[in-house]
Amino acid sequence: MTTGGRKFYQVSLADDERTQLQELVDRGQGSKERRQRADILLLADTDRANVGRVDTDIADTLPVSVTTVERVRKRCVMAGLAAALDRKPHPKPRQRWHDGDGEAARTMLACSPPPAGQATWILALLSDQLVALKVVDTISRETVRRTLKNGIKPWLKRIWCLPPKANGDFVDAMEDVLAVYQREFAADMVLVGVDATSRQQTQETRILLAVRSGPAAIYDFEYERNGTANLFMVGAPLAGWRHVKVTDRRTRQDFAELLQDLLDDTFPNQKLVLVMGPLAKFIRRAIFS
Repeated sequence: MTTGGRKFYQVSLADDERTQLQELVDRGQGSKERRQRADILLLADTDRANVGRVDTDIADTLPVSVTTVERVRKRCVMAGLAAALDRKPHPKPRQRWHDGDGEAARTMLACSPPPAGQATWILALLSDQLVALKVVDTISRETVRRTLKNGIKPWLKRIWCLPPKANGDFVDAMEDVLAVYQREFAADMVLVGVDATSRQQTQETRILLAVRSGPAAIYDFEYERNGTANLFMVGAPLAGWRHVKVTDRRTRQDFAELLQDLLDDTFPNQKLVLVMGPLAKFIRRAIFS
């Protein structure tokens, strides 16, 4: 808030706060909105020479609205740096009804035959039926419309692993994999998922038109094949880590070297619990042959 060009809420950052904000911006940490708020506070800081800029200048520089600059600056003064960086929690968060079970019930209902006398399901019937089936206590037609629009798209296809009919061994194996993610791991154990894919490498046959102010770079549709490369995709979901290793081929030696790097460099002195698909044959060949 300002009056006569003077700010009511003056942002004055300490040295450690300024360093924290600068590292957040320079390293690209957090969400885009969080880094944007850090930029606002750095530009609004009155304890730095040639800074402490007015809200309109900050809004033009980033760019954000003047109202956003005022709101971030006010929250920093009134509630502290952490409150200014994070989104303000809604006092009454909306209750989400479309969780996994609710989504499944909604999809099954919308794809089922309509009631007698109706050519198709309408929003009023769907919302009434969801309440009658006790999927939700109450729901508006607009919520049903929005979730159906975002969720049911019959023109799209998903690739999935469909179990063979009456194949108990397959289902048992899938449940065993899912159970791995629910284990309680010791401090010296880490869950690692490994997969691989191949990508074709191409090279241009004509010189591209480089990017300029306004137009994007333009590539010719013609290209030359330039071999393939193998990508080992590795992730530790519980540790928040992932990595892609690119190799010329996908051989036993390449896979063994990948595991050796994980054991020696990434997770030293730890036991790996591997989750793999068809790559399981590589570990058997790499270790036992």
